[in-house]
Amino acid sequence: MQTPDLVTIVIPTYNRETLVPRAIASVLAQSYPNIEVMVVDDGSRDHSTEAVLAIAESDSRVRLVRHTSNYGQNAALNTGICFCTGTYVGFCDSDDTLLPDFVEKFVSKFQSDSELGAVYSRKFVKLGHREPVVAVPFTLEGHVYPQTLAQGHLSHMGTIMVKRECFKRTRVFDINFTNHQDDDFCFLVAKHYKVGLIPEALAIEFNEGLADRVTDNRLDYAQGFRRFIIKHADEILELAGPDAMIHHLNKSARLFLEVGDPHAATRLLTDCTDLFNKTVQSGVAPLEAVASIVPNRSVLREQLIANVERCNAILTRK
Repeated sequence: MQTPDLVTIVIPTYNRETLVPRAIASVLAQSYPNIEVMVVDDGSRDHSTEAVLAIAESDSRVRLVRHTSNYGQNAALNTGICFCTGTYVGFCDSDDTLLPDFVEKFVSKFQSDSELGAVYSRKFVKLGHREPVVAVPFTLEGHVYPQTLAQGHLSHMGTIMVKRECFKRTRVFDINFTNHQDDDFCFLVAKHYKVGLIPEALAIEFNEGLADRVTDNRLDYAQGFRRFIIKHADEILELAGPDAMIHHLNKSARLFLEVGDPHAATRLLTDCTDLFNKTVQSGVAPLEAVASIVPNRSVLREQLIANVERCNAILTRK
């Protein structure tokens, strides 16, 4: 009987001694029989390393690589990718879990279409003691690079699996990002490969009020989104069209307004207004391929005006 393809799940961790065992246990409990758990301890100062080693001593499927310093989540993900040996590579944050049939369903999806380079699913989000709810369900699949550029997102890292060979083309995670690294990575995947979707939630994201969650720093999140959009601006404009870029600039300005930085928002809104006016005056039609994703121009205009008015109100009060 042929041995099933090996699947590696990379778990980056930093100071999560009480949580990382739960994440590891969810991977070891998979119904799929051939699993490698690659834990990368990014220089933890607590007992995370000891917690992982205690599990590894009793289960050879668990491997640990330890950074001597804290280099950040992206560096830890890159280390995991470098050391993993699986045919397919998935990811799990150290405070999250995978459902027992996660890997089995992902491998089955890959096997259904040899052209697929990546597969993603949906996820549950659990806030404190509340019941888990399904996160916003995205629906893109196939060769969807323009649509992914327009949407600005494809999958969270904990719900995507990639053929390891794909890293030869997509490279690894950009260490200049402290957030939106999942979006940046998914843009590269969608650019080069066909993407498959499993339309069900197969992982659980726990939001337990941890002080070190990178997405909870809203200013850093706003700055990261702006950096992410600027990095991909040329291809957004070329392949998804100016309407998609206006949509992203509007969102970026709103994020800065939410953290009380009207000056950053003003600069973005100036660029957004200029692009909107040039687009309308030139008579460029919205791209049909992304029409169902990007708001129509009437809505974009309303959003732009609302952000400008909000920005002016904040500046007036100051």
